[in-house]
Amino acid sequence: MKSNGNPILSGPRPPARRHGVKEDDSLLSVDALRVDYVARGHAVAAVRGVSFEIQPGEVVALVGESGSGKSTIALAAMGMLPDNACITGGSIVLAGRELTRLGEREFNRIRGREVGWIPQDPMMSLNPLHRIGRQVHEPLTIHHIDDGGGRDSRVTALLNRVHIPDAARRAWQFPHQLSGGMRQRVLIAAAIGPGPRLIVADEPTTALDVTVQKAILDDIAALIATSGMSMLLITHDLGVAADRADRIIVLKDGGIVEQGSSYEVLTQPRHDYTRLLIASAPGLAGGRRRVGGAAKESILPAPALTGEPTASAVAASIGEPTASSTSASTGELPASSMSASTGEPTTFAAPAATGEPPASAAPAATNESLLSLRRVSRTFVSAGKGAGNMWCRRWWTSTLR
Repeated sequence: MKSNGNPILSGPRPPARRHGVKEDDSLLSVDALRVDYVARGHAVAAVRGVSFEIQPGEVVALVGESGSGKSTIALAAMGMLPDNACITGGSIVLAGRELTRLGEREFNRIRGREVGWIPQDPMMSLNPLHRIGRQVHEPLTIHHIDDGGGRDSRVTALLNRVHIPDAARRAWQFPHQLSGGMRQRVLIAAAIGPGPRLIVADEPTTALDVTVQKAILDDIAALIATSGMSMLLITHDLGVAADRADRIIVLKDGGIVEQGSSYEVLTQPRHDYTRLLIASAPGLAGGRRRVGGAAKESILPAPALTGEPTASAVAASIGEPTASSTSASTGELPASSMSASTGEPTTFAAPAATGEPPASAAPAATNESLLSLRRVSRTFVSAGKGAGNMWCRRWWTSTLR
C-alpha cells in the first residue's frame, strides 16, 4: 500500500512499553491450544491450535466474527470453561506457571489476583441483591488483601479511579440504581482492585452506546498505561481493536488466520478474511481513525479509488454472498456503483415505468398519525428511610393507527 506521506504511518509502530521487562519475558503464552465442546455426544472443535503471547504492558486484541473462538480462548485462560468444554491439547502459561493442569482450588488463587476479568454484560454479572461497595470489595476479601485503609475508603478509592461521581454514595446503592456505563465501571473497579498483572476484557462495551463506549475504553487505557497491566481484549469490532490494541489477532473458525502489530494488520493484510473485515468497517475506510491509540488520518483509503479489493470482491473470493450478487439473483439492480478505473459514480438506468409508484416514494401526506403520544410523564417517588422504596407511574394516552 502506498504511503500517504505521514511519517507516523509510513513505518511500523514502536513496540508497546515493557516497563523494564525483557522483550522475550512474556506474561501470557498460549501454545497450540485446542478446545472442544461436546454437543449431543459429539465433540465439536471450537479452538484449533491457537498460539500467541502477551508481553507485560501490552494490549492484544482477539478479533473475529461470532463463533470464531474468541471468548472460548478467554474462558480457557481464566479457567472458566463450561462443563461441556474441555482443553484437548496445548498449553496456557501465565508468568511461567502452566494453567491447564490446575484444579479449581488452585485457579481460585489466581483468578482475580493474577488475572482480572471484565465481562460484557454488567447487569448479568452484578448481584442485584448486594450493594455496589460489597461487590467491588469482594475480590479483596477473597484474596485477603488489606492495605490498612479500611473497606469503605478502599472501595471509594477504586470507584473514584474509574471516574464514578459521588463514589461514597454510589457504593451504598444497588446495581439497578446505576446507569449502564456506571455498572460497567463498577466491574472494572472490581477487576483492578487486587492489582492483577493481566486483564481479560470480553466485549466490555458491547451493551453501551458509542459515547459511553469511548469513555470506558479511555479509562481502561489510562489504567493500563499507569499501572503496567497487560490486557487481552476480546472484540468483534475491528475499529475498537485499531484504536486500543498494540497487536491484533484475527480469528476465524477457531483458528488464527493472521496476527501482527495493529499497523501491519490494518495496512498490509495478508489474508482474504482480514481484508473483508477491514473493507466492512466504515470507520476504517475513510476519515480520521486512531491506530494503536494515536489519532491520525485514515490508513485505509477508499478501496475502489486506490485499486484495493472492495468488500464485495473479497467476499466473492472467499465464497461469501454480496449485495450485488443478491440483487442479481432477484432481478433487481443496485442504485449505483463506483467505477474502480475512473472513481466516478455510475448510475444505472431506472426500470421501465409500470404504472406503480417506486418503492422509495414517500407516502402521501395524510392527517392521520401512526402513533400519537399526549401528556407523557413518568414519576418515581422514594419513600422515607426505613419505609422501603416505592415508585408510581402515571400512564399516558396514546393513539395507534
